[in-house]
Amino acid sequence: MKASKGPSRSRAAAHVLLELWEAFLDGRDVGALFARDAVVELPFPLLKGTSKHVVGRSSIVQLSRALNALEPNQRPRGDLRAVAKTSNEIVAEYRRHPTESSRAGHRRIFVWVIEQKGLISRLRVVLERHRSNLPK
Repeated sequence: MKASKGPSRSRAAAHVLLELWEAFLDGRDVGALFARDAVVELPFPLLKGTSKHVVGRSSIVQLSRALNALEPNQRPRGDLRAVAKTSNEIVAEYRRHPTESSRAGHRRIFVWVIEQKGLISRLRVVLERHRSNLPK
């Protein structure tokens, strides 16, 4: 089995975020996209016994695997678009498509990614009502 080298060092934040999104949608391992000391900040713990601050690639991979195991065939239905970006940072908006079974919940979620050397060093998920917590 060949080890993954992760994304190219020349990748900008937008490319890294898109690669993460596609890996998440496909249920693939996301570990190669994160720096070893990466931080993921969530608006609340996603699973019982977890924190809203996930530190380190291995902890991020464990959380991703646990989420995929909960609902392996359920993938987000919506659109992801950039709302602000620089060469190493991007703020993207995820807008969920309403379905009959998902009337409740957050329809707009913002994701802020900081990329360093082709890997995600920080990822913050912010709900619409807390959008002021994002960089301007």
